[in-house]
Amino acid sequence: MEEQQEQEEKQPTTTTGSNPHSDPAFALKMLVDSRNAGAVLGKGGATINELQTSTNCRIQLTRTGEVFPGTSERVLTLSGELPSVLTAVHLISTKLQSETNNGNNNNNNENNEENFENTNTNTEGGEENKQQTPKCRLVIPNAAAGCVLGKGGATIKSFIEDSEAEIRLSSQNQAPPGCHDRILTISGTIGQILRAVALVAANLLEDQNYATLVKRPSTYRPSLDYGRGGSMDHGRGHYNNNHHHQQQHNVDPQNVVSATMQVDDSKMGPILGKGGRTITEIQVSSGCRIKVSDRNDFVPGTNLRTLQISGSVTGVQLAWEMLEERLRKIEADAS
Repeated sequence: MEEQQEQEEKQPTTTTGSNPHSDPAFALKMLVDSRNAGAVLGKGGATINELQTSTNCRIQLTRTGEVFPGTSERVLTLSGELPSVLTAVHLISTKLQSETNNGNNNNNNENNEENFENTNTNTEGGEENKQQTPKCRLVIPNAAAGCVLGKGGATIKSFIEDSEAEIRLSSQNQAPPGCHDRILTISGTIGQILRAVALVAANLLEDQNYATLVKRPSTYRPSLDYGRGGSMDHGRGHYNNNHHHQQQHNVDPQNVVSATMQVDDSKMGPILGKGGRTITEIQVSSGCRIKVSDRNDFVPGTNLRTLQISGSVTGVQLAWEMLEERLRKIEADAS
């Protein structure tokens, strides 16, 4: 496991493979339990390279620890022509099922609740033989959920009847703060799952907004354990523990964390807003305190100023996401 993580960290990007598509016709995101990611990557990325070559599909996996919000699952993005994407889903789902079943054979007490779930327990000769039902979890942009659900749920019901798979879409209210995606869970045999994925993908392909939404920049932060005094670099800033911070009076000091974001001075005006209105709105929405470094108080050797965000874990993550979204808008307006 440590060797696998070390190999991944040496990779310059999350894209692995030699045949990427510059402008893929379709993209689909699925979740992979972090414990099974090695089965998709292979030693030195050999397996994911083979998958890309055999399917003519571009395959990207988020780095170690970069998981979908609220889960322990990494995000696998498949890009290419629809038949190529579906072939990749088939090969990867089969490989993950084999990996999970092998893991259960080696350790019957280990439960994998993210990608697969126990459905039957047969007793033969006094020993339990746990059967696993494959489960595929797709990432669906919230704004595109309508084309999966249909009016009154008619579309998703038709998918269930056609594929005979169990299909469930997570509620929008279950999404963590700042997350604009939902999870579509499909359970059944591999054949049932593939049929359901094909039906869902065909509908998404016809949705005019989906292509833009699925390519929207997403922030999959490393899963953080604030309770152990650790710290972790992220994006433009640095997350760290700050158990003794006393400024956030509405949060238990033992649960207060802080993050420091570095922002180019030229973008600080739009970040603050007229009379500080924008930064105030972000503080109110997230429940965090945001301290802005003084004018001309730059990070040594740069023209970067700092924003120190303090509050609860979810509050800090929400404020960070709102600030990043604001920066993306500033950059888009400038281009």
